[in-house]
Amino acid sequence: MVVETNGAERVGDDGERELYVPMNAVVSNGGGVSVWVIEGGRARLQSVRIEGCDDGRVRVVEGLRAGQRVVVDPPVFLANGRRVEAE
Repeated sequence: MVVETNGAERVGDDGERELYVPMNAVVSNGGGVSVWVIEGGRARLQSVRIEGCDDGRVRVVEGLRAGQRVVVDPPVFLANGRRVEAE
């Protein structure tokens, strides 16, 4: 499943916009974390920095912007540059 991050923004307690993605969109890789983003019909592994979680979602504080599409429950065979179709 692919979700668009536009609906994942909200205003935090400090008045700043926060960006959340489903927890199962985040993958561990060599000591860091990433999400698969879809750009131009192709998958790309994007490093992110996360802080905290809330109701099955994690707050992304760096590496992702509103409007990007991320893959939820990415299949193990997904690879950089692989063509994908969003459902």
